[in-house]
Amino acid sequence: MNVEIPADVREVATQLGAGVPYALRVLAGQLADDPGMGRPSGTPGILTVTVDGDLFEDCPDLAVGYIREPDRIEIRSVNRVSAAEPAADGGDEEQADWEQEEVAGPATDAVTVREVADAWGRIAGWLQHNAPASYAALRAGASPAAIAALEEDLGIRIPAELRVLWSLTAGDDGVNG
Repeated sequence: MNVEIPADVREVATQLGAGVPYALRVLAGQLADDPGMGRPSGTPGILTVTVDGDLFEDCPDLAVGYIREPDRIEIRSVNRVSAAEPAADGGDEEQADWEQEEVAGPATDAVTVREVADAWGRIAGWLQHNAPASYAALRAGASPAAIAALEEDLGIRIPAELRVLWSLTAGDDGVNG
């Protein structure tokens, strides 16, 4: 799937923060894999994805609008997300947080996977070149089933960043075995 970011959207992205163009490129890659990850917006034909700015350096929270066609996606807008407002119906704040997390979840998780995997790759590469014994002691990643079992045992959801890291490496056996 071809994902296009028009020049005017790139210009707006640059004005929103130095990290926004990178966040858009990462999101474009995720949209190419999962074009339906957005939710309907108030504008007909436009889907919206929310990006957690905390995952990128110098990037605010973003709402990205795009159109999806059979063979391409065009990002039409990028806007800073304002602070969350209380629910209009006076509903449960925890429920509102959960709903926001659900909306941002797929895009945020996809970006998180990419960022953690990239960071771990840099660390492992450094170890391989500078501390080969430590690199050799690294364990393979934990299986998704093992991580899910741990979550079940603990009764909590492990943060996405930690789940990704554990799937890449399950620690080490120590330099001396």
